[in-house]
Amino acid sequence: MIKLFNIMKKNFINKRRRGKMKQGKKIVAILLVLSLCLPFNLVTQAAKKTIVNAQYSLCKGNSISVKKTGLKGRIKWTSSNKSCVGVNSSGQIKAKKAGKATVTARAGKKTYKILVKVQKSVISKKVKTIGKNEYYKLSVLKNKDNVKWTSKNTKIARVSSKGVVVGVKPGKTTVTAKIKQGTLSCKIIVKPNVHKHNFMQHIKQKASCDKEGIIEYKCTDCDKEYKKYIDALGHNFIKKVVPPTCMQRGYTQYVCKYNKAHTYRSNYVKAGGHNWNKGRVVKEASPEEDGEKRFTCKVCGAEKTEKILWKTEQKRIFTDKDIYVEGEDIKVAAQGDDDAWVGIYAEVDSVRNVSPIYRYNVSDSSHQSGKTYIIQKESFRGRNELFTLPAGKYKVILFKNENYDVDDFSYIKIKDNGEAKLQLNKKVYGPGERIMVTAKGSDADWVGIYAKNDLPNESEAGGVKSIYWYYVAKDGHSSGKAYAINKIGYYNAERSQYKNLPVGEYKALLFKDGKYEAAEQIDFAVEGDNQPMAPATVEYVLDKPGSGLANGKVTVTLNKADHASSDVIMYWADDDGPLSDYTSLAKFKISGETTEFKMYENTIIPEGATRLLVYTTNTYGTSSQYTEVKLPEGSNFKFSNEKPITEFEMVSDVHITDRSMGETDINYKNNQHFKQMLEDVQKNSPDSKAIIINGDIADTGKESEYKNMQKIYSQVSGLPDIYMAVGNHDLSANDYKTQAELFIKYANTGTGKVYYDRMINGYHYIFLGSEKQGLRADLSEAQLKWFDELLAKDTAANPEKPVFVMLHQSLYNTVAGSLPGQNWDGAGSEGTAQAKQLRAILKKYPQVLMFNGHSHWELNSEKCMYARDEELPNIFNTAAVGYLWSSYDDIVGSYTEGSNGYVIKVYKDKVMVLGRDFENGKYVSSAMFVAQNYKK
Repeated sequence: MIKLFNIMKKNFINKRRRGKMKQGKKIVAILLVLSLCLPFNLVTQAAKKTIVNAQYSLCKGNSISVKKTGLKGRIKWTSSNKSCVGVNSSGQIKAKKAGKATVTARAGKKTYKILVKVQKSVISKKVKTIGKNEYYKLSVLKNKDNVKWTSKNTKIARVSSKGVVVGVKPGKTTVTAKIKQGTLSCKIIVKPNVHKHNFMQHIKQKASCDKEGIIEYKCTDCDKEYKKYIDALGHNFIKKVVPPTCMQRGYTQYVCKYNKAHTYRSNYVKAGGHNWNKGRVVKEASPEEDGEKRFTCKVCGAEKTEKILWKTEQKRIFTDKDIYVEGEDIKVAAQGDDDAWVGIYAEVDSVRNVSPIYRYNVSDSSHQSGKTYIIQKESFRGRNELFTLPAGKYKVILFKNENYDVDDFSYIKIKDNGEAKLQLNKKVYGPGERIMVTAKGSDADWVGIYAKNDLPNESEAGGVKSIYWYYVAKDGHSSGKAYAINKIGYYNAERSQYKNLPVGEYKALLFKDGKYEAAEQIDFAVEGDNQPMAPATVEYVLDKPGSGLANGKVTVTLNKADHASSDVIMYWADDDGPLSDYTSLAKFKISGETTEFKMYENTIIPEGATRLLVYTTNTYGTSSQYTEVKLPEGSNFKFSNEKPITEFEMVSDVHITDRSMGETDINYKNNQHFKQMLEDVQKNSPDSKAIIINGDIADTGKESEYKNMQKIYSQVSGLPDIYMAVGNHDLSANDYKTQAELFIKYANTGTGKVYYDRMINGYHYIFLGSEKQGLRADLSEAQLKWFDELLAKDTAANPEKPVFVMLHQSLYNTVAGSLPGQNWDGAGSEGTAQAKQLRAILKKYPQVLMFNGHSHWELNSEKCMYARDEELPNIFNTAAVGYLWSSYDDIVGSYTEGSNGYVIKVYKDKVMVLGRDFENGKYVSSAMFVAQNYKK
């Protein structure tokens, strides 16, 4: 076509030169017509193609039909290479094998040649690297034939009939594809660890002042996991100077801005003491009546009065000495009536602001007025910090009543006995073992642990901070008491390489008066393997087999090669492992090669448990193996087949703040825990009839905190109503009247008082509450009479039907938090008429189930249930939702993360009080209580 066009163009030019323009125009017109009729070199991809291009590329097996050639008459088709490209009489071209050929269409004298190229089949990948258990699909391109796939070494890699290759083990092999054209191959390389992990991050524990953070990473495609530890932030203390007053010493207080639970005081300034004027006589003495003289302090305006006796005054309190030696008995005799009591204080103490170190009632069932008693042995111990009465000055005071009205007093002095003031329980410890330190001294003395070659005092050149430290008689610590310093002590984050006290040599130092003046030093060492081992043997003897109760004794004997284990942790388990709906049982300390532990009374063995799994732990982790005890047949507690008659939640100490739930401060987390608790009720207890909050609803008592509680409550649907008892925090923001009115408003008591009662689903709930501000509950005569009368009516109606009583504070030595030395009781001062009256009322009504909060003691603590006896009914510690307190390493307790409460189910013959871990959505194994003994 192009050639023809060029010839015609040339003729046109020649004729123009000869002047024959008219004929030239005709030729151009003919050429334009031909250009529209004849095909150009264009190809379409239709199954049947019209020839518009003289060249085609085909794969083997493909064919096309050529119909429109532009030729007229009979067309003859031929191929220059029939083995490569075939063509039939109808113009159908077929690709047979790789190569090329010219297909010719002939009609008369006209011919058209078509160049056809047949492409060769190829494999999609000639070399491929994969990992073990990794898949890759191969294919043969430009091929219509069937493919047969084979692997030269199936132990390295296998291939399916579809060409899918899978790595079996590291190595090299060849995968072959067999087709009609021949064979194609791909070199396969299987490498180990080519799997790229897809790690998901989970923050298990956020870094805080004194706790390191833990981030867990787990691959979503395999079981690969690891942990990343983040150093503790260290304390950021805010300084506040409190000046001394006449009767209270001044000090500098440091409060950590990250965690307000961490605080300490230093730089004490002695109280100035009152500067009394000469006084004035306001009442003259007479033979019939004593006179009175009044004195006023020139500094603070305080007043005091003295009696003016007609006769010579006689002292009403005596001590057998003025000067004692540490550890010596202090004998006291005092005269007074039934309300009088004796307390011993440090000389600088303000008696209205601190508890006495020891106290006893002058005249009660155990004491007689005027009789001599050893105050350390015959009294109630109030302040653990100084219970050993270390060297110093003290005052022994006779009070007329609980209003702290002083009747008489004596001063005494206690001298140092010259004995060692610092002791360790051993000189060589295993890694992770508790370092038990006993120190004696004042509240300014402290103990520090250092590496052997450390120079104490970071302010000096080359000096460093301690690894662990604690005050001897402050922050809840008691002089003369043993503490695991690496558990309860403050940890300095700058010494992170020593946090777990790795193998090495160390020293314990006792410093005096808050300074770096070491009074005593003891060297010790840490030796051995740091990994705990599973116990050699475990024995579990049930007290009442077949009862379903866990009551009994567990005896754990360590492996002789195990010198690192410090604690034991146990789980209820079935044949597949620990029960997923239950936490571990209460942890306990290892006391030697063989340790015995009493399971908590009245707790149950849950349904499904067939084994008890026993592990050991230390600061480095938990033993990788366990020792098991198979439970006897029929050991599980049998629940009634019928549904509970009623069900409700019992919680306490939510401490709602008015801050955003997005914050990370410990106080903000209270709100998060509250919402977690509500969501757990929604999911786990859909038939609940009530949520009881046993005090400390509002963290500081502000109305904005009550409103925030309502806001959070409204965010979770399907919940029962909330009922509240008043707590000391609820009464703290303003004066008592204002705070009581605020509580009454939001609790909707309907009585105009902080105490009230409700009937809920047929059962009686009585809410008691303090009628004064302060840590301790003050219950008026009117409230106690009202309480007694309500219970009397309940007893008359049905003496065997349980009555639920809520009081934020607990009675002394009943449940966790109120035990001797823990100091978080508060249902009246122990030994007072009010406390005695409350006990006397409760004694009459065994059907009462009483619940106390206030202490925050976690539900894994010892004695969360006080079982009914001849003196008191069943009483329960309700722990806390906001945050928890644990006395595991320190009798006075310390902050611990968590959120606990109870799910309570009432049946005809029993009440199930089931501990709940709201943060993890599990039942607390050591707080699964059953009360069956409340009937007369």
